[in-house]
Amino acid sequence: MSKNRLRILVVDDHPLVRNGIRQVLSLEPDMEVVGEAGDDQEALRLARELRPDVILLDLALPRRTGLELLPRLREELPETQVVILTYSASEQDAIAALQAGAAGYLVKSMAPEALAARIREAFRGDVPVSGSVMRNVLRAMSTPSELPPPTPGGQPGAGEAAESLLSPREAQILRRIAAGNTNREIAEQLGLSENTVKNYVKSILAKLNLENRVQAAAWALNNPWAVHEADEP
Repeated sequence: MSKNRLRILVVDDHPLVRNGIRQVLSLEPDMEVVGEAGDDQEALRLARELRPDVILLDLALPRRTGLELLPRLREELPETQVVILTYSASEQDAIAALQAGAAGYLVKSMAPEALAARIREAFRGDVPVSGSVMRNVLRAMSTPSELPPPTPGGQPGAGEAAESLLSPREAQILRRIAAGNTNREIAEQLGLSENTVKNYVKSILAKLNLENRVQAAAWALNNPWAVHEADEP
């Protein structure tokens, strides 16, 4: 087994679903399903034992739901990307999962051939969200009640104040995040390395007091003056 393979743990209470995911991912040379779990207790045990790179987590589990299990997984395995894979296209579920630290939110109605690409995006830190829920998520998260005010070293809560906190390059990258570009795509567009873009994204999230790039996209859509077109840095 190649050391560069993504090691994946599948958590779903339906054996047929787990088997289907395993079969789909077995076609990917850079991925390996290293374990399967059907409930929260088995998921925690295997996660601790296997230390996977990515966990695909269903919301509907016996006893403890995926949303209840997610914070525990994030606490115990901070380096593991936990991606929700569910039948629920509810923006409320998606928002709750993303705010709890999910690395992505995917709906099971997605095309099987797209799953591997979304897993890679999550591992790179791009927080993929299925298109069927993304628009509603962004709309809901663009409301003041869903987004914390920026608190960089101080406090500005208005977009105009936050504008001065972002460098021209950060504003440029935030515009592209809001447009749905991945870190890799942004790097190619701006002639930067992907690691450099990742560092910019981390800086943007810290300055705006946000948890993930989905919140950042929603913030940008709600504060367009803060990410207006600027000269190339």
